[in-house]
Amino acid sequence: MKKIYLILCMALCLTAVSFAQAPQIVSVTPIQNELNVPVSTNISATFNIDMDETTINDTTFVVNAMSTGLHEGVITYNSLTKTATFDPMEDFEEGEVVTVVLTTGIKSYQGVPLDNSYIWSFTTLVDDGTATFETHSIYTCLLYTSPSPRDLSTSRMPSSA
Repeated sequence: MKKIYLILCMALCLTAVSFAQAPQIVSVTPIQNELNVPVSTNISATFNIDMDETTINDTTFVVNAMSTGLHEGVITYNSLTKTATFDPMEDFEEGEVVTVVLTTGIKSYQGVPLDNSYIWSFTTLVDDGTATFETHSIYTCLLYTSPSPRDLSTSRMPSSA
């Protein structure tokens, strides 16, 4: 009787694991290709199911900026909103393209990983700058004149063309 009970429990456990839902990312902030994002912005990803927060870390939530490189920060996970947030230790540079990678090392509370890595980019804000432009009123133009009419050529298209 114990063997039947043990086999039944194992079958149920294996069935539950095989039907476990793969986590999906339902939204990110800033959004893909967003422009004029503040340089001090936090980055977040919201999942469709509860996640194992121990799998969301600096090797699975990677932030790399074009000018300043790999960014370190504090990563938190809110199980009520199913949202992971990255708070960078240093601001990004103005006008910098920032790429975020969430790897398949991120797993749900059931231990199921993301199907694929999720990658997106955004661009930080560039504050107004100042510049001085000079206007020129004298421009040099070169005019080429042919020394003789023979320098011009004409051609005739065949009638079959």
